[in-house]
Amino acid sequence: MAINQPRVIAPIIRSAFNNTGSTILKGTIVKLNTSAPLYAGEIAKAAANSDSLYGVLMNDCLTGAWGDVQIGGVAIVLVGTNSAVGARLTSDANGKSITWASGQSLLGVALTAGLTTDVYQEVELAGPGGLTT
Repeated sequence: MAINQPRVIAPIIRSAFNNTGSTILKGTIVKLNTSAPLYAGEIAKAAANSDSLYGVLMNDCLTGAWGDVQIGGVAIVLVGTNSAVGARLTSDANGKSITWASGQSLLGVALTAGLTTDVYQEVELAGPGGLTT
């Protein structure tokens, strides 16, 4: 008889500052702001599958506030388009997960299916930088 084990998700978390002028929602894929940031660790919503992906926001983050960004482990990510378990993922123009293709930045691998837009799925993160291959 199988015994169910409790799930342990051990995230790697960094503090990040939102200076975008709008709230960034939890589960959004983010990148580091490289355009004259006020603070180290300043973030913006990922806006393309070629962005250097930093991680996933763990809580809604108001503009002018600090939030938590998960950069490793299993993250809860907003879905942009349907994806299957085991699919490699990247970001769309709104910081949501979409299926990865060669030459794009890699967010990670889907552990649960992304069944429809704006729901959440579990993703094993590849780490900051979104390895491009």
